Amino acid sequence: MPNSLPRAAPPDSDLSMRATDAALRASESRYRRLFEAAQDGILLINVETAQIEDANPYLLRLLGYTHAQMLGKKLWEVGAFADVEKSADMFEQLQTNGYVRYDDLPLKTQSGALVSVEFVSNTYDVEGVRVIQCNVRNITERKRDAEELDRYRHRLEELVAVRTQELAAATKAAEAANVAKSSFLANMSHEIRTPLAAITGMAYLIGRSTVTPQQATWLTMLESGSQHLLELINAILDLSKIDAGKLALEETDVGVGRVVANVASMLFEQATAKHLSLLVQVQPVRCALLGDAARLQQALLNYASNAIKFTDAGSVILRATCEEETATHVLVRFEVQDTGVGIAPEVLPRLFTAFEQADNSTTRKYGGTGLGLAVVRQLARLMGGDVGVVSTPGVGSTFWFTARLRKAEKLPAGHLMTVDSSESRLVHEHAGAHILLVDDEPMNRQITLEILRAVIPHVDVAEDGNEAVGLAAMHAYDLILMDVQMPRVDGLEATRRIRLLPACARTPIVALTANAFAEDKARCLAAGMDDFLAKPFHPKALFETVGKWLSMKR
Repeated sequence: MPNSLPRAAPPDSDLSMRATDAALRASESRYRRLFEAAQDGILLINVETAQIEDANPYLLRLLGYTHAQMLGKKLWEVGAFADVEKSADMFEQLQTNGYVRYDDLPLKTQSGALVSVEFVSNTYDVEGVRVIQCNVRNITERKRDAEELDRYRHRLEELVAVRTQELAAATKAAEAANVAKSSFLANMSHEIRTPLAAITGMAYLIGRSTVTPQQATWLTMLESGSQHLLELINAILDLSKIDAGKLALEETDVGVGRVVANVASMLFEQATAKHLSLLVQVQPVRCALLGDAARLQQALLNYASNAIKFTDAGSVILRATCEEETATHVLVRFEVQDTGVGIAPEVLPRLFTAFEQADNSTTRKYGGTGLGLAVVRQLARLMGGDVGVVSTPGVGSTFWFTARLRKAEKLPAGHLMTVDSSESRLVHEHAGAHILLVDDEPMNRQITLEILRAVIPHVDVAEDGNEAVGLAAMHAYDLILMDVQMPRVDGLEATRRIRLLPACARTPIVALTANAFAEDKARCLAAGMDDFLAKPFHPKALFETVGKWLSMKR
C-alpha cells in the first residue's frame, strides 16, 4: 500500500473565485494608479453620509489640502467650496437627476486664493453603495486668457471706434478742403480769365484796324503770350478738376478722322513755318462711336504741339488706329510720331508726372510747365485707356494714348466735317439778326460788342440781369449772350425770368462765363440756358457759337 495518497485537486469553483479576486485586485490596482496619476481632480463622496471618501493627489495639490483635512468631511464643511448654497444645490440636483455640471465653479484654496474649475458630478452604485464621483478641471489660466482676450477685443473695438471717428473727421475735413479748393479754383479761374478775355479781345480788335508792320509783330507776340497763358490756366484747372473728381466727360458722336483732321488743320501753319511735313494716317472705323470728342482732340493736340515744338527737321505724323473691338466698345489708339530731339531712357518713367520735363535745358530752350502730358494721362485713364511713349535720343519719339469709345446704334447725320469761315457765314447769312449782349464788366462788354458788331450790326447791351429782363420783354431777340456772374440779378436768375416771358420761351440763350467747371455748365443749363461759352473765348469760337444758334432759329 503506498505510504500516501495523492492530494485532491481543489474544486473548480475555488479556482474561479481566486481568479476573480486576482482580477479585481488587478483592476483596483490599475484604477488606483489612474486615480493617482490623473491630471484632473477627482473627488469621491458617499451619497448616504455626504462625506468625502477620497481625493486624488492632483486635487489635493490644486486646493492645498491634505487627505486628513478632507476625508470624512461633508462637502460644505471643506473651505474649498466657498459657495455653500451652490454646494447644497449640487447635492439636490444629484439626488434628483444623478448628474450635475458647472462650467465655471469658483473654489477656494487652503491659502484663500480662488481658482476656477469645470465641475462634473455623476452618481454610481459600487457594491451596493451610492458614490458621487466629482471630476474637477482647472480652467483658471484658460479663463484668464479668455478674459484677457475679451479685454483685448474690447480695447480693439474702442480703438477701431476712435480710428473710425478720426477717419470720419479727416474725411469731413478733406471734403471741406476739397470744397474750398474747388471754390478757390472757380474764383481764380474767373479772376484770371476776365482780364485775359480783355487782352485777347483787344488784340483781335486792334489787329482788324490799320497797324504798322512793327505793331502787327507786337500783336502777334501779344496773342501768342495770351494763348500760352490760357493753355497754362486750362492745364492747371484740368488737373485740379480731375484730382477733385470734378471733371465730367461728355458723350457725343466722335469721328476719329475728324478729330485728327481738326488737330492737323490747327497745327498746319506752325508745321509749315518750321518746314516740317505734317502727315495724317487714319484707319477707318466702320461704326459710329460715342465719347468726348473735345477731350480726345485736346489730348492729341497736346502731343502734336509738343512734337512740332521739339522737331526742327523732318516730319510729324498723326495716326489713329483701332486696337481692340468688342460688341459694345472700340479701343482707339492715337499716336504722334516725330523726328525730333528724342528723350533719354532714364527720363521716360517720370515724363507723365505733373511739372516734369526731360531736363531743365528743355524748359529753358522750349518753355512749358510739364503739365500737358500729365493732363493727357489723366484724360486717357478717365476714358478707359492709357498712355505711353517710345523714344530714341536724336532720332525721334512716338507718343500714344488710347481711349475706349462706346459704339452708337447708328451713324449720326451730318458727321462729316465741313470747312467754312464762321465769320463770313455770319456776314452773309445773319447780318440782320438782333442780339442782346449782357455783361457787367465794362471792358469785356465793350470788346465783345466790338467783335460782334464787326459782323452783325444790331447788338443791344445790358449791364446787369435786371436790365436784360427789361430789354427782353420789349424786343424779340434772335439770340441772348448772358454773362453769369453779375451783381444784384445774376445771369442764372435773369435767364429764369426771361424764360417766363411769353415771347422768350424758346429764345436761344448762351452763357458767357469765366467759370469753366462742369458743374457751372450744368447750373447754366438747369437755369434754362442753351449753351455755354467759357471766357476768354477766341473770336472764332464766338462766331461759331453765334452762327450755330442763329442757324437753328431760322
